[in-house]
Order: sequence, then C-alpha cells, then structure tokens
Amino acid sequence: MKKDSLIVFTVLLLTLLLTFFYLAPLIQEDNEMDLNVEQQARLLDKSREDLNTATMMKNEYDKMTEQDKERYAHLIPEHLDQQSLINEISSIAQAQGVLLSAISFSKTTGTDIPRKVSILANFSSVGENNPIIHLMSALEHAQRLFLVKNISLNLNKTRNDYTLTLESYYKQ
Repeated sequence: MKKDSLIVFTVLLLTLLLTFFYLAPLIQEDNEMDLNVEQQARLLDKSREDLNTATMMKNEYDKMTEQDKERYAHLIPEHLDQQSLINEISSIAQAQGVLLSAISFSKTTGTDIPRKVSILANFSSVGENNPIIHLMSALEHAQRLFLVKNISLNLNKTRNDYTLTLESYYKQ
C-alpha cells in the first residue's frame, strides 16, 4: 500500500511539474498572443480611420476647382527649408512690431503628403500695446500655410512674451 501511494504521489508530482513547466509557458504565450491580436486590431481600426479620412479628403479635393488646387499647391513648398521658414516668420513678426526671440522645429515622420513640421516660436514685444492678435492673423494669412495650434502669453506693462506652436507643411 505504501508503495502504491508513493507511485501515485510520484505520478501526481510529475503531472504538476509537467503542467507547471510545460503548460505555464504555453498559457503565457497564449496571453501574449491575445494582447498582440488586440494591438493589431487597434492598429487596423486606426488604419481604417486614416483611410476613411484620406478618402473623404480626396473626395473634397476632387471637388475643388483647378484654380483652388493651384492656390493651395502654391502655399505648400516643395522642401522644408528651415532658414527661409525662420526668415518668413521673423519678417511677419517684425512687421507686427514683435521680435522673434527663439524657434525650434520638430518634423513629423511618415509618408503623409504634405508632410508637417511643428514649430515652437517665442516672441516678445515691448510696451502696453499687445500685437499678438495681429501677429497671429498675419501668420494665418501668410503666403506659406501656417496653422496656430497653441498660444501661451506672459503679459506685463513693460514686456510681453508669447510662445506659439505652429504647424506648417512641405511636400517632400
């Protein structure tokens, strides 16, 4: 009887060890695969949304007149030329009585055309006059396509500081 109990105990122990060392990694792998499937499903949903957006935009573009297409094509330069971008922003700022004090760029990656560049620009002006509204309007109506995405203000009687986050576009 003792020998039978030992055999049963050994078989049970081997079964438990086999389950622990063989099945546990399989269960973990199955759980990881489930997570991967969920991630892939989210990516697929995002791709479908992007495709729907692109299709809608293409349909809107197809409805545009040739004149409007040429006008928009002119607003988006062929290449990102940071120096001309800085010069253009600085000129617009100076025309509004604002000094461009710092600028940084962040290009987006991907295959979207037109490509997007995010611009963080710091401006300042002196005096009680607050030309920020004129600056934003001038940027939004510039030859190049600029979108003002965010603004931060620090206003006082002697000096006004502004930080604008802009987006601009280029083709290649």
